[in-house]
Amino acid sequence: MDVEVAGARHGTPEHPSRLERHACLKFVDPRGLTREWHFRESPGGKPAVVRTRAAIDVDHGPALLDLAAAGAGLCQVLDFMSDARLREGALVEVLAEGPPVHALCLPGRQSVPRVRALLQHLVEELRAVTAW
Repeated sequence: MDVEVAGARHGTPEHPSRLERHACLKFVDPRGLTREWHFRESPGGKPAVVRTRAAIDVDHGPALLDLAAAGAGLCQVLDFMSDARLREGALVEVLAEGPPVHALCLPGRQSVPRVRALLQHLVEELRAVTAW
């Protein structure tokens, strides 16, 4: 199999619209559906779905990261999944404006003290992750 090292053949994509030329490693959810990649056009902007060409479809998050670290292509994952590999230098962040993260709860439950505390904790933790 001809494996492309991310960015080696086509350069580093500067914008999500440039992903069509790259080998993309895509996650397959438990229903067997391949997830498209989501980006924010600008901070606070409307999320955009970018259809990428899948070089490899994977249904296991750690395997997706292993393939990316081995140079098989680009992948889109949430920060907490890739933090350790980014710090080690095994992965390099290419497009930072990834998908927004949402916390959902039943109507009326956001006023329950436990739920409010959890939501506040999530906001603080996610801000800390995106700050580094």
